[in-house]
Parts: sequence; C-alpha cells; structure tokens
Amino acid sequence: MDKELLNRLNDDQKKAATSNLGSTMVVAGAGSGKTAVLVYRIAYLISELGLNPKKILAFTFTNKAANEMKKRINLLINNVNLNYIGTFHSICLRILREEISCLGRNNDFSIIDEDDQLSIVREIYAKRQIDKSIISFQNCLNHINNLKSLNVTVDEAMEELVNIIEDDFENKKKYVITVVYKDYQQYLVNNNLLDFDDLIKFAKLILETKTEIRNKWQNRFDYILVDEFQDTNPDQYELIKLLNKTRSNIFVVGDPDQMIYSWRGAYKEIFDDFRKEFNDVELIILDKNYRSTKKILSVSNQLIEKNKNRIKKNLYTENEDGNNIIYYEAESPEQESKWVISKIKDLLKQGYRYKDIAILYRSNFLSRNIEQELVHSGLPYFIFGGFKFYQRKEIKDAISYLKLISNNDELSLSRIYNTPRRKISEQSLTKIKSFAYLNKINLFDAFKRVEEIDLSKQAINACLDFVKLIEEFRNKKFNSLTDMLDYVLDNTGYRKELIENQEENRLENLEELKNALAQFEFKNPNSTITEYLQEISLYTTADEESKQNQDCIILMTVHLSKGLEFKNVFIIEFNDGFFPSYKSIDGDAIDEERRIAYVAMTRAQQNLFIANSRGVAFMNDSQQRKMPSRFVKDFIKNDYIEKYVRDFLPTDHGSHDSYYFNQLKDKQINLEDNLHDNDVEFTIGDLVNHQKFGFGVVVGVMNDYVDITFKYPYGTKTILKKHKSLSKKSN
Repeated sequence: MDKELLNRLNDDQKKAATSNLGSTMVVAGAGSGKTAVLVYRIAYLISELGLNPKKILAFTFTNKAANEMKKRINLLINNVNLNYIGTFHSICLRILREEISCLGRNNDFSIIDEDDQLSIVREIYAKRQIDKSIISFQNCLNHINNLKSLNVTVDEAMEELVNIIEDDFENKKKYVITVVYKDYQQYLVNNNLLDFDDLIKFAKLILETKTEIRNKWQNRFDYILVDEFQDTNPDQYELIKLLNKTRSNIFVVGDPDQMIYSWRGAYKEIFDDFRKEFNDVELIILDKNYRSTKKILSVSNQLIEKNKNRIKKNLYTENEDGNNIIYYEAESPEQESKWVISKIKDLLKQGYRYKDIAILYRSNFLSRNIEQELVHSGLPYFIFGGFKFYQRKEIKDAISYLKLISNNDELSLSRIYNTPRRKISEQSLTKIKSFAYLNKINLFDAFKRVEEIDLSKQAINACLDFVKLIEEFRNKKFNSLTDMLDYVLDNTGYRKELIENQEENRLENLEELKNALAQFEFKNPNSTITEYLQEISLYTTADEESKQNQDCIILMTVHLSKGLEFKNVFIIEFNDGFFPSYKSIDGDAIDEERRIAYVAMTRAQQNLFIANSRGVAFMNDSQQRKMPSRFVKDFIKNDYIEKYVRDFLPTDHGSHDSYYFNQLKDKQINLEDNLHDNDVEFTIGDLVNHQKFGFGVVVGVMNDYVDITFKYPYGTKTILKKHKSLSKKSN
C-alpha cells in the first residue's frame, strides 16, 4: 500500500490499520473515523500482508455500511474481490444456503419479513378461532420473536402450559402465545420458510453441533473484522467465536459509550468478554474527533463521564471552538416548537440549507408538536423512519378508508369492513369474498350484492349500511382533504370510539395525519386524495435514505440518527420521563439513557441546541408535571452552555437548582402587584377563565400554581393561583 495513503490517517488510526495479526480491539469515539480505519485495515491486510481477499470476513450492521466499505476499498485497491463483507443476516444466509440440509430442510427456502409474519399469525388466529381481544396479532408476534431470540423452543414453551388456568386472563394470553408459536413454527417448516431470527439461530445451531461443517467454515476465513461491535448481541458474538478457530486474527471496532441497543440484546460487558476470551488483545483508542467543535465535545464529554464502569476516553478535536451550546426552557411545548422554528430561520439566514438541520427526539410520539409548527411555518421536512408512522393502527385504518373512497381497494376493505365494529363477522367476509371470486367481481361490488349471499339478516343490513356510508363519502364534495378525513372519522364513529376508550395517543396521531394532509395540500394545491395516497405509498426505508439528498429539515429519533452527522442539531423535549424515558430510570438503564443523550449531542458538527418545556404530560398512565431532564445537571455548569428561559432572556451561570429557584423567586416578586389578596383554591377539573388565554380546565395543582389546559393554540400553561388574570368559571 502506498505510504502516502496511510499518511492520511492520524497516528492512532495508522496504528490500528497496520496492527499485527492477532486480536485487536479498537475503541473508536464518535466522529473519530472508524470506517476509514476499517477500510484501510482491510486494504493493508491484502496489499501489505498478502491475505487473500476471498478469505477475509467483515461483519457490518447495515447493507448500506457493507456497500460503502466495499466501494471505498475498491478505490484503494483495483478489482479486489470481497466476497464476505456483509451483515450478520446476509452472511448467515450464505451459510444456510450451503448447509441447512443437515437440519432436514431444503436450501431453496424463502425468507419472510414482518408483514408476512403477521399474515401467518392472522391465519392461525382465524383457524383456531382465537379472540384477538385476548392479545393483538402484533403483540403476539412480538412475544414469539422474543421467545425465539431467547432460544426458547416450542417444546419448552409448551411445558409451561401444564398448569394453565383457563379462566385467568394472563394465563389465557400465555396459552394463545404458546399455541400460536407452535403453529407458527410448524407453518414455517411446512412451507420451507425462515424469518430473520431463524437466519442467525440456525446458522449458529449448525456451527455448534456439526463439527465438520464448523471446521469447513473456520478454514474458509483467515481474518475476521466486526464493525459497530458495541451493538453485537450474544447470538452474534457466539457466531463470531464459532467462525474464529484460533481466538486470534480478529479486529473489532466499536464505542461502548454508544451502546444504545440493549433492547436488541446488545450488552455493555461484551468489550470485557472479548478481552477475556481472545488471545493477547491489543487495545487501541481513537479519541480524535473530526466532526464536532471543541465546545460541543466539551459538553458531550462532561455528560458521558458521569457514567460508571466505562472505558475512559476524552474526545478532543483540532476543529474550531465554535458557538456556545444553547439550552432553552419553554413555558409550553408550543412555545418550545416556536422557538426551534425561530432558531431554524436564523440558521437559514446565515446560509445553512434545510438539510443541514436535524431535529432529534427520544421517542417517535415526541415529534407531534414540532411537526405541527413546521407545517404552520411552511418549512420543508421529512421524518426519517416516517413509514413507521403510517404503520400505526389508527393511521392504517384511516388510510384504508381514504383508499376505499378513492378506489375499490380490496385490502383496505378487508381491513376496515368491521372497524369500528359493524356486526360483520370474519365468516361473513369469507362468504362475500367467495361470492366475488365466483362472480368475477371486486369485493366492494360483492358487498352491494350481499342479499344474494347466504348471510344473516343482521349481517346483510350491516353490509348495506356500510356500502351506503362509503358511497356517501365518495359523492360528497369536500373543501379540502383534511375536511374529508374529519368527516370520515366522525361519520364512521371511529373518532367517537377512540374518545370513549380514552385513546389519547391514537387521537393525537390522527391529528398528525391531518397535519400531513395539510402540508401535502399546501405544497400541491388542488390535489386529490388519490395523489396523496400515491405519494405515501413511496414511504419506504430506501426512499427515506434517498431523501437525505433533498433539501429538507430532518426529523428522527436519536436511535435512527446513530452513525449520521449534521451541521446543526436540535434535541427537543429534553424532559424527565421523556429523556430519560420513565421506563428506564433505574440501575444500568439510566446509564444507557445517558449514552443515548451522548449520541444525540455528538451528531452535531457546528451548532447544538437543547430544548425542553414545562406544563404537564401523560407519562406512565398518569398526568405529571414536566421537569427538565435530570441529565441537564450533568452539563449545565459548563462554561460553553448559554441558558435561555422566559421569552429568550439569557440567565447567568449558576447551579442548576438555584437557577430554577431564582427564576421562581423573581417571578413572584415581579407579579406581586397582579395577585389577588385572598387565597384562591382550585381542584383538578375546575373550569377557569383567563384574560388572555380564555376558557380552560385545571389539570394539575401544586402548591401556589395550577396547570391549566386551554384551547388551541395556547395548550397547557402553569399559572399562579392568585394571579388576577385567572378566575373560576361559574357553573
């Protein structure tokens, strides 16, 4: 290899890329150029050490990463044949194509995705006449996947049913999960199918139990490399060891500070396990960051160093100092979103493009407020992983209605013919489908002719009422697509059912769908529902990746942002209960939440903004006062933090606790002239009137303050009980 090429690397990178054959563990900090090290390492193995490229195995976690690695290696070495660079699943697929016959299976198997899995589960429910109110299809499938990931066999699961109590609801759930698991696995065998869990499970099983095959595959590889080692789960780690004969000639790269996938099986001890189980491991730390400014790294380092039992590294950079990190606390989620929009507009005036800006949040549901504000402001954006929004049940139901109105879509009709319940059974639908098939007509036309089918009078009337409703939707003239959606949700009873069942999140998601329709209409005046449906049909993961090249503001969860970088990053809804999640505040879980926050911060190249809001929110099935994230105290004293509260006024640097105390104290002094002389008592549910915000309802009471939810656009505000602008509304 040309030494000039190696000179492009810094000393630590060069040390890693040219390390001796043996066991090497590279701890690569965020933005430290780990991909370059992997690429140069493979090129070095081939060009300088003479290894056969066909005998090099490299594991990646995405196809995109594998393709990028191959492309970059070929820029360094002409016409090199790299057969075994790929994801764990793709490598296991190749093993199984050659070896699965030893398990009595044919090697021409097909692989099924999650949609296929759900279809199989639905079929089993129908065959066994299982009531889906016991456990939903998706929830049942999640349990099946979990059983498989834990290597629980069908026989082991069936043993748990010996003492089942049929009348106990939880035991009924276990019974359903187990029998569906049994039928599901048998279905896969009967139809020569494998799901994604099977790929690794069966490859691992073969290598564990078939010595001759294991030796064959071990001899096929002289050297193994693993990217994103911190994301490796126990099964994947065992697979690596099974393919490595000598406990040597292996090169792993990862960052324990970015281990954020414990829910997928990743575990922080894997770096310790590697050093114990492989021979003479050489540890190399890459701590020079090429991505972020000095100030961003200072704050990020200060956050992550609060975690216990970590491999210590302190990222540094030769980049410029950069701007201060902006921390903003808003009065409400609406104000937080408006502030973010104002900062985005400032960035645009400075010459940044939309695609230079990313808005990150801990969980998908936290995008709602910023989406609304983006729609109102007319700024172009897309949600990375946005297809998942359209996978939510209530969204798929609403879209199915729109599709059925637009055309006689059979899949959509099959989804919502009894949603909400119309007393049309699945057996009735089966008969109607048979009638449609025999008469060579579409399913909706068969619904029109139900009087010719052997159905109960109740089912016939329900079908005809449904047809009448859909035709009313088709014939009605709507002012806009959002009007159409509102009309459908109201006149089908769908919205009413959600309200009665207190499905707040589903109602909020339907409001987000209205926002999506509004944005589409704004960009496409006089558009039709058919055109909108055509656009959302393109919302696939591949399409999302291509959209990165378009000029849009990017919204995504922190998990999806891992491995990416943006010139400007906003971390929103940085509140306790959201970030960290209320589900993950104990033990090791809080360390992982801090790592997630660290990943979010280290996506930023030039500017970092962190925002939260006050008020109340539904968390853990209860309404709670929103507080800043507990992680704020980890970095708030940093000299590079610029704090803003109360209408964008900067505050001085002080302790986190005194900062909040002083703000409260100042407010009481400033407002003293506007307070009632007498105490005013409020209880949750009281109706109130505010001179500026109008009528509202009390949703929380704490000491001298009440939390009140007002009509749009004001949202929830925290107001002094004794403030003269506030009065109880007489009944």
